[in-house]
Amino acid sequence: MLSNFFYLSLNSIRYRHVRSWLTIIGIVIGIAVVIAVLFLGAGMKDAVAMQLQKFGSGIIVAFPGKMGDMTGFLGKSRFKDADVEAIKRAEGVDVAMPIIEQASVRVEFMGEEKSTILHGQPWESIKKIYEQSQGLSMGAGEWPTNDDAREIVVGKKLATKVFKREIQVGDMMTVKSREFRVKGILNETGEQNHDGAVFISVKMFRTVVGESLGYRTIVIKAESGYDSDLAAENVRYELSKQKNIGDFTVMTSGKAMRLVGNIIAIIEFILAAIAAVAVVVGSVSIMNTMYTSVLEQTKEIGVMKAIGARNSHIILIFLFESGIIGLVGGAFGIILGMALAKAVEWYAHNNGFPMLMVTFSPWIIIIVAAGAFLIGIASGFFPARSATKLKPTEALRYE
Repeated sequence: MLSNFFYLSLNSIRYRHVRSWLTIIGIVIGIAVVIAVLFLGAGMKDAVAMQLQKFGSGIIVAFPGKMGDMTGFLGKSRFKDADVEAIKRAEGVDVAMPIIEQASVRVEFMGEEKSTILHGQPWESIKKIYEQSQGLSMGAGEWPTNDDAREIVVGKKLATKVFKREIQVGDMMTVKSREFRVKGILNETGEQNHDGAVFISVKMFRTVVGESLGYRTIVIKAESGYDSDLAAENVRYELSKQKNIGDFTVMTSGKAMRLVGNIIAIIEFILAAIAAVAVVVGSVSIMNTMYTSVLEQTKEIGVMKAIGARNSHIILIFLFESGIIGLVGGAFGIILGMALAKAVEWYAHNNGFPMLMVTFSPWIIIIVAAGAFLIGIASGFFPARSATKLKPTEALRYE
């Protein structure tokens, strides 16, 4: 019996294939956006978690400004050398690494000029934090040890993809008209800010840039076995005693992960809400198609009722039809959404963000496919119910 209803529904869809496919496209768009958002969101969470795990649980970051207020971080507010010394005095702090950087710095290699980011950190601190935490690891050469020496470390992308000739350890590079020897080349991190950058000591940075700039970020490593949250509180206390310190934020890697997770969740919610609107539009389109189908099959409904078809049989036929439309739209939407997510991943990888990886989940695919089928059935319920209210005698006379 059910197989007969299924074939009747398929024949109805085939008979009105143009309208059916236009309705399916509406479902496809909504489902594709939902799938892409879910998979990209999961991929972003995994990528961020992986990057934070590289730095370990004992890493703390301090930057000017209040939490959620980026004006301190992006503006002129900076930490001073005295602030760095205050952090070093905090109980539980092993290393405090101040970071100073400038974008669009001119570098030259073998007659070619490019623009890159220049990072300045004390060499001793960067070795302790990055080598031990594996946030940045040396692929070739070694970290410099003398802050007064004209030595630099370059990111993997800058060394291999920016210039016509690959940069090797020992080569000479010009940074803002001053020559430096390449002491080391980093492994790829998946972050453009590091892979395409030049690393230099703070002292040499100030010599090259010509300004006595403060620090926008201080990366802190807690002592082994010391609670990072307690160390962060100690850092806050020491900084609060500094003169003219202004607002600042001290954040552990665990707190950073929760913050990033919340931000991603908000983005997912907003995009999912937009996708939900598209799904609602698609469901309305299914309902409209089914009402039209009921009108076009009024005589057939009258014949079926005249020969003994029950109202439940009529409802099942139209629910099968709307469910099939929803399921087919969901299947194509899933395929398109996966392709869209992979396209975003490919674009990110080719534009310096290889850390973004799409995470596919079979459970999400199953749930979305089942949801699309149920949306189709729900959209077809009221048109199917209206079909059962037709009287056989009136339906047979319908033109």
